Amino acid sequence: TLSFSPANPMPDDIVQVTATDEDNQPVDGLSFTVVRNNQTLVALVSNDYGQVEFAIPEGTIIVRASGGNYYPAELTIVVSDSGSTVNNGSLPSDTDGDGVDDSVDACPSTPIGTTVDAVGCAIVTPPSDTDGDGVYDSTDACPNTPTGTMVDAVGCAIDDGTTDNNGTNGTNGTDGTDGTDGTNGTDNTDDTDGTDNTGTAGSGDEKLSTTTLAMIILTGLILAAIGVATMVLIKRRKGGDDWDDDGDVMFDSPDRPAPNARGEMMDGYEVIEYPKGTGAWWYRDNESGHWMEWT
Repeated sequence: TLSFSPANPMPDDIVQVTATDEDNQPVDGLSFTVVRNNQTLVALVSNDYGQVEFAIPEGTIIVRASGGNYYPAELTIVVSDSGSTVNNGSLPSDTDGDGVDDSVDACPSTPIGTTVDAVGCAIVTPPSDTDGDGVYDSTDACPNTPTGTMVDAVGCAIDDGTTDNNGTNGTNGTDGTDGTDGTNGTDNTDDTDGTDNTGTAGSGDEKLSTTTLAMIILTGLILAAIGVATMVLIKRRKGGDDWDDDGDVMFDSPDRPAPNARGEMMDGYEVIEYPKGTGAWWYRDNESGHWMEWT
């Protein structure tokens, strides 16, 4: 099918003729001739869009298209100062030059070069994203990013800091195979001072800080215990004058009955012979509850 743009050309107007096949697809490589009075005025070959352009002269003009596996097509146009007509009284027009006649073109203003469907509307092809990272191939600087990788605006992997320049763990000295902390451990790189490639503290420093804090707390507890023990020894050497009743009970002489020993009542007192059979008698003081020797 041949169609014209503009729809009603005047003498010397630039005319665009478009050739399409039965599927309404542009046909390139066709041979076009423009003939007037049996004289060939123009010979052209259609481009990738199936189009040719030429200045149409006044008079009876025959436009022929042939080539490939297509039947030859021909249009006879009468051009005058009042407009243009064809033998059947109308000129097939294609205002936007997409190869679809204006009479059936649902999108008459399609941009030149746009691939259209049977009714002249653009065929939209979704942008491709080969590696599926959400960045279209047209702007993807890293088109083969592995599936699931976090990428930046140009489709390249975002470094989350878990790997260093040689592909090993970025917190050198934190695992159990090549060091105990981040200050004196070594990794598989050329480092000789036990530090990582970035020069910043690794996770070993965090472990060191935790260990140091635990040591400080433990030392404080030990010092407190020593202080308490020292005070007890000092008070015992002073004879126990400042001890309260509970302290007396704790450090009672082993020669007297135990505080929880049970005696017998005599003259209103609880008494006990201790040690039994020795004739040594003890009574329980009603105020303190301690056993006192009966003298």
